[in-house]
Amino acid sequence: MPPLPLLKIMDIFVSNIPHSATLAELEALFEPFGGAEKIKALNDKFSGKPRGMAFVKMREGADIKNVVDSLNGREMGGRALKVDFARSRTEKRPFNGFRAKKSLKKPRGKSE
Repeated sequence: MPPLPLLKIMDIFVSNIPHSATLAELEALFEPFGGAEKIKALNDKFSGKPRGMAFVKMREGADIKNVVDSLNGREMGGRALKVDFARSRTEKRPFNGFRAKKSLKKPRGKSE
């Protein structure tokens, strides 16, 4: 795991959450670590069903590294949770290159 930046990281990304899990169960999961300030469970935009992922904002003073280390791999509803530090949108992995580059596209307009 790369070293953490000196910024205050308070957000955690949780995936592989059972679709039957409730918000109360997620809150109870983080309670031993000082509790969650906010939990945003992600739902499918068309069906409204849970996607099995959530962003958790921890309360001030929580040891985030301890939370991630303790909960990563813990079983919930028969599934092993995947818990990690949430990345900012600018830290996303680069695009894999399937998009055509502008320089390869044919120019529009008059042909010579």
